[in-house]
Amino acid sequence: METFRIILLYSLGLCFLVEGVPYVTVQQGRLFGETVEFDEDGTSKQVDVFKGIPFAEPPVRFSAPQPKSTWVGDWNATYHRPSCVQSLPFNVPVMVYIHGGAYETGTGNDEDYSGLPMVAFEEVITVVINYRLNVFGFLSTGDATARGNYGLLDQAEALKWVKANIQEFGGDQSRITIYGESAGAGSVDFHLFSKYSRDLFDQAILQVSLENGYSWLPNRDGVFLDESPHELLARGDFKECPLIVGFNRDEGTFIVPFFFPDYVGKEYPPYIDRATFDFMASVIIRFPGQFTNALIENAVKQEYVDWSQADNASADYFSTILPIYADITFSCSALDIIRGHSYHTEPVFQYFMTHVPSTSYYERGDEGTGWFLAGHVEDVPFVFGWGFNPAIKDVHYWTQEEREFSRKVMKFWANFAKSGDPSKTSDADEPGTGEMEWPSFSVPDVQYKELSLEMPVGRGVKADECALWGDFLEDLRLTLVSLDEAELQWREDYSSWQEDLETWRTEFTSYKDNKNCS
Repeated sequence: METFRIILLYSLGLCFLVEGVPYVTVQQGRLFGETVEFDEDGTSKQVDVFKGIPFAEPPVRFSAPQPKSTWVGDWNATYHRPSCVQSLPFNVPVMVYIHGGAYETGTGNDEDYSGLPMVAFEEVITVVINYRLNVFGFLSTGDATARGNYGLLDQAEALKWVKANIQEFGGDQSRITIYGESAGAGSVDFHLFSKYSRDLFDQAILQVSLENGYSWLPNRDGVFLDESPHELLARGDFKECPLIVGFNRDEGTFIVPFFFPDYVGKEYPPYIDRATFDFMASVIIRFPGQFTNALIENAVKQEYVDWSQADNASADYFSTILPIYADITFSCSALDIIRGHSYHTEPVFQYFMTHVPSTSYYERGDEGTGWFLAGHVEDVPFVFGWGFNPAIKDVHYWTQEEREFSRKVMKFWANFAKSGDPSKTSDADEPGTGEMEWPSFSVPDVQYKELSLEMPVGRGVKADECALWGDFLEDLRLTLVSLDEAELQWREDYSSWQEDLETWRTEFTSYKDNKNCS
């Protein structure tokens, strides 16, 4: 293994090791540094690092420097001394990450969210924040006793601090991008609508918005939020700024452990027969609290079921149930956000991740879920460059192609922070081409970037499915709730009778074909 040395000032001397610590003797005395390992992208080296070596005495203002006198003992060259007073020639963009966890769990302290690879590769400042969760962050009594939204107010306070102080860290307070995943993306969306915090940042990235938590939700508190986001979106009353919004192809695998907890950590997914599929579909369709009945459920099945396999009693409905949950919970709400914002502001960029990781986000050591596919949160490791983070890179196996894929994803996110366009490193650059091409979303072009090893551009992802969950089912619900109760009961009985009739036909055909009958 080769050995290299980094020092702040070259000086003559003989380097030797004492118990693994590099020592050098210079004219002023002996000093010691540290040896660090570097093993990235095929380069494996030990590097001797010496920091804070003085070459002159502490300066007297407006006087020439004086040579450094000898020192007593060994000089500790393992850390930097204060930098010289300076005017920063430029400030770098700032990226503030808000973690997910359904407003109930999660922490910015997790090494998973370390900004080290992004900072090292892309020269941005990464800030990761904590905020109050569950009852402490979102309990609301509906009045001044406990207004709620304390978690969102915590986030806003963090953004105030960043805007006021980030310049001291070399950050550009006029180019702050907030980004988050799942409930973190939902938080980002709320900040776009909040008059309390919308002026504290300049751009936003929403990685799979989960509009709804499970037990604790943001609410209209009169401080952070005084109207519903739907009302504000309808009239365009939100922060107009560049956006990236997207979701993953297999978001629906997130629901499977709730029905099949024993399959967590297994290599293969559960087999789902038709009866189990019907039960799961019914539960999922009712999950958002919407009015539903047999006719609505049949309309959903009409869109998603592979009817060429409907007569196959052994058909597996695992891959059928996934997009139903994904679309009703994640995909179509994200598309609503994309479309709603694109009507009032530009640019808006959409992504759709289809790459299935070699190692799932949820795998830890030998435990993992091999069937999670391009599921919920599987984009996060590539955005944060887990395979390049020395603290966690051994936990997750990445192929060389995935390392390159992660570098491209980090480049897109950092480019967006720098220029407001994921395909451009700076405002002055031309839009990217080839793998770096990423056109903005607009109607009727509805183009998106596919996050896969090939990085193609597509259009109209989930257009058919989200048309069902949008206008069609809404119109169907309005029609059904306006029907007379007796008529509605008759329609449901008629639908049930048709299903019974089909069963009778099948059994009667079997009876006629039975040659052993007497």
